Amino acid sequence: MKKPPRIPMPVTALIAGTRYRLQVNHCRMPDCENFGIPARHHHGKPGPSSDRDPHYRVQTTKKGKVPSIRCKSCSDNPPLKSNQGISAEIERLTTVDGLRNLTETRSCSHKACSSHRKAIATHPELYRKAGHVAGYGQRYQCKACGSKLLLSHSARLHQRHRALALDIFSRIGNKSPVRGTIRGAGLVSNSAYYSILGFLRDRCQAYSGSVDRALMDGRLTLPTNMNIESDAQIYTLNWSSRLDRRNIELSCYCTVDSDSRFILGMHSNFDEQIDPFAINQQAARDGDMEHHEPFRRYAQYWLAGDELRAGRSLGRPLRGQCKELTEQIQSLYAKAKTRSDVENIELDELHPEWVTPFLDNGMQVHMPYTVYAHWFLLHRLLSGAGVQKVHSSMDIDSMGRAAFLCAFSEEIKRSDATGFFVRYTKYQTIDERRRIMEESRALRYAFEKTLPSHQRHNLEVVSREMMKAQFAQGQEYGQWRDVWYRHPLPSMNEPDKAVCALVPMDGLSEDARADQFLQAGLARIDNTYQMTRRLMNAFERPVGTSSGHNRVWHGYAPYNPALVQTYLTLFRVMNNFILVGKDGATPAMRLGIAKQPLGYGDILWPGQQVPRPRRQRRKGLQALAA
Repeated sequence: MKKPPRIPMPVTALIAGTRYRLQVNHCRMPDCENFGIPARHHHGKPGPSSDRDPHYRVQTTKKGKVPSIRCKSCSDNPPLKSNQGISAEIERLTTVDGLRNLTETRSCSHKACSSHRKAIATHPELYRKAGHVAGYGQRYQCKACGSKLLLSHSARLHQRHRALALDIFSRIGNKSPVRGTIRGAGLVSNSAYYSILGFLRDRCQAYSGSVDRALMDGRLTLPTNMNIESDAQIYTLNWSSRLDRRNIELSCYCTVDSDSRFILGMHSNFDEQIDPFAINQQAARDGDMEHHEPFRRYAQYWLAGDELRAGRSLGRPLRGQCKELTEQIQSLYAKAKTRSDVENIELDELHPEWVTPFLDNGMQVHMPYTVYAHWFLLHRLLSGAGVQKVHSSMDIDSMGRAAFLCAFSEEIKRSDATGFFVRYTKYQTIDERRRIMEESRALRYAFEKTLPSHQRHNLEVVSREMMKAQFAQGQEYGQWRDVWYRHPLPSMNEPDKAVCALVPMDGLSEDARADQFLQAGLARIDNTYQMTRRLMNAFERPVGTSSGHNRVWHGYAPYNPALVQTYLTLFRVMNNFILVGKDGATPAMRLGIAKQPLGYGDILWPGQQVPRPRRQRRKGLQALAA
């Protein structure tokens, strides 16, 4: 019997024409000599031998722990991850974002043809060009069966629904509930609403995907220095079965450009194209559950039995508890240490008594695999758009940290990418925030008096000097020896903030280090998630009911988990190209991608005439005239 590999085998992932060799199982400590060097996947000879892995040893699994590798240089102990699962998730997110060209997705539609499911881009020898249709696109002909393919985004809507699509889009983007939208637009049924919603999703994917693909290919460029913010958010859905009335919680991972507020990626951990019964049946036949998660064929999915590892603690502190910032940080590091997989926060967040990861249609993806895929797509986007230096801020999240270190390992070695953990106190009233701001202002005035007279009235210089003074007061936490520093200048959005560097900064001067710490923050990504709840009715916070003794009710939450990614796709397009800020510009305009704000019709019908509903006689006025 063939011996299984020592660690998961490397795979090759294709992202917008660029091939990535994925092997994320390596040291996670950027200051270690083994950082970015993958462990060997083949076994060495037993006993003392020169054939043994000089960098890592594989940890034996005990007490339910996920198998891991231990670095022989720094003793870092990262859990193993399935490279195949990350590659499959990258492919799924590529489809979700609409990143593939039509030539990469279209193939001969005849199932009996030898060219079926062989895309034009990957098998150009199987097709020939057969003319161009004005207003639609290029036409191709299959050499095997002679059938023709038209590369266009078809409407696939009834004429009357096409005329209402613009109105439906604007209503959804301005917090109109489903039934209110159906009544206001005059739709004849609920199915008409969801068919139009699917059309809106396809058009938004096509438009946003074309812009992302242009950035990846270098046809559009971004600033050479980018300051980005990343975080995860949980959306709670209603139960979908009366037999199992547990709620559904889906996670979203998002990255935003701090300066322009342009959303670079927004992904949920749900795959709607997968049949859960077929996957679990195939996993049972293959004995997938007998292997540890990194060595499974479907490692990225929640399979039957995975919930037994979850729910050790609720993980989310209640309102009013643990308000002290240092206590929050200590609690998060202590909680991460108790997890069987330190990079999987779902082991804390999911409580099987109240929440279920198993759905009737589609399958929930383990959040670490979604986050890894998100960061690799982000790396492809930024590198293709000409970004040379990346400054990343994220909440205390071990899976986001690991994914960032793996995706940007080469840039980190060149000191072209820096990452920071950011934590600030939440659930504070406006009066408490103002009190903190007053205390901070008083400390700044007192510190200014210690500076030379020519520096006292320069806020940038004063902030830098205050941050440099904090370097002597850092506190170390966790097994990674993370050193946290208090931010000297809090804001109303982040009243009490601490920052931790994830990569070594020895090559920078003290002034440059201080500037890097001062730039770290999460205000923009938090505002983005707030806008999803304020503009999209499906993501609104639950309401308390008096009849239920103030228990929350998710009245507007969708029952279909697939709608979460649909609404996120719509929101991303609205945020980037339609919604304007106080400066009268959209995020795309601030980056130079667009010259003016777009309308809803520009997204749905780019370069085409917008279908308008037929005029109807106003019967009410006619009755009054009679």
